Amino acid sequence: MIKVENITVRFGGVIAVNDVSIHVKAGQITGLIGPNGAGKTTLFNTINGVQKAPEGHVYFEGKEITNGRGYKLCEAGISRTYQQINLFLGMSVLDNVMIGQHCRIPYGLFGSLFHTPAMRRQEQAAREECIRCLEMVGMADKKDLPAGALPYGEQRLIEIARALATKPKVLLLDEPAAGMNPSETSWSSAFRTVGRATENRAHSSCSEGNRSPAENSPDEISRRSASYTCLY
Repeated sequence: MIKVENITVRFGGVIAVNDVSIHVKAGQITGLIGPNGAGKTTLFNTINGVQKAPEGHVYFEGKEITNGRGYKLCEAGISRTYQQINLFLGMSVLDNVMIGQHCRIPYGLFGSLFHTPAMRRQEQAAREECIRCLEMVGMADKKDLPAGALPYGEQRLIEIARALATKPKVLLLDEPAAGMNPSETSWSSAFRTVGRATENRAHSSCSEGNRSPAENSPDEISRRSASYTCLY
């Protein structure tokens, strides 16, 4: 599904990602773990086109996508969240999630200007899809509230629902529980719902010192934790 080969990213004299390779198969849940500064976010950025990779290659479904445009990669099926929350705080929860559906709505400029029957049907279908995404993260009952009126943990859930609304084939979650307290992370059951089709195929990658990650099952990575510098 996603294959990264020998990616290296430098910022001046700092090597953020050093010759990293990783392969994530379809239906696989992969955790990329490592200390601050290990290059996890930078690697995500190179996969979805935010950061140019001067060295190495990224492949998606067998096609090279290295340094592709972000919106094109989203249309192809790669979606993500970011460490920092990026919501339109004055808009409703549902409208924020609807933004994720726009890459899947086929109506064009004509339909938008004249509100054709086809456009209205597609818009209604998009709303229903977004409500389903909010149901998956337990936020459907707050769909009409302003996003800015909700606490941090719930805003994070809105971002995850928006990413799901793009109907991704690959979903990249960059520290989705960062800044949350234990009660706010109770939404982890939502990911069990999202990941049922994976048949519990979990996989962990441990990144240390910006080098290619060690890869194994979560239990094995945990057992060998004394050999790695990782945050769990």
